Amino acid sequence: MLKYEVPAHKDWLANLQKAKLSTGIEMAYMEMGSTDAPPLIIAHGFSDTSRSTRALSLTLAEHFHVFALDERGHGQSDKPEQFAYMPIQLGADILALADYLGLDRFYLCGQSMGSMAAQSAAFTQPGRIIRLALLSTMCRFKNSAEELEAQRRNFRRYATNPPTLEEELPTAGSFADQEFGSYFYPEMRTWPMHARLAAWYGMQLTDNRRFLQYIDAPTIVFWGEHDDIVLPEWREEFRACMPDAEYVELPGCSHEIQQEKPAEIAARLVKFMLGESK
Repeated sequence: MLKYEVPAHKDWLANLQKAKLSTGIEMAYMEMGSTDAPPLIIAHGFSDTSRSTRALSLTLAEHFHVFALDERGHGQSDKPEQFAYMPIQLGADILALADYLGLDRFYLCGQSMGSMAAQSAAFTQPGRIIRLALLSTMCRFKNSAEELEAQRRNFRRYATNPPTLEEELPTAGSFADQEFGSYFYPEMRTWPMHARLAAWYGMQLTDNRRFLQYIDAPTIVFWGEHDDIVLPEWREEFRACMPDAEYVELPGCSHEIQQEKPAEIAARLVKFMLGESK
């Protein structure tokens, strides 16, 4: 048995491992927890990295063998030049990482974009995911053509006029992990703009409503009460597609619930995934 500690932010990049996946990319991932604990893969949200799961992992690594990944186009993973990184492709990367690690079955958690990737992994290989957790999730994005074009212009502008830390992380003041932003922001600034656009376009092109019925893993869903990205009507649409899931709304939280309430979410995940939920 080996025990992998949760690294400090200053040591995060030095402790990342790399895997050459069958999907054609090299993926960076962080391994944490005991090697004889149940395996758990965590997928982060849009324009984030495995680093954003650190606060959750401080608790989860006490109960699981955690693998927190840098998704395609993010962090230290490959950033191929393609029009869109589709969530179903990101889900295939998750499954390919599980193959690389020799995991026949595993627990899976995803936040925002990572939750759409986790949905895709779960419905494309039913039976492989033991239990599924979706944070700040949705079936699809429903932005108008005008909203999509405005966001595209913003991303193009960032190439010469990058956002400030406050613009990139407007709710960072409420994060439990106050060191996150100062380490994440300089790293994010180095990413090529095509990668951010490809990740954004992939979400905009995805509609999982008809496929969620094929997820056979028991599922828990967390939303922030004041999430201004996953709007209330989007949540109701998701509930209609997965009526048997367990739902948790976190009072006072925004979209970045894994940063705002990591200890509370992690404690609920341990109970749910290890079969102690209601």
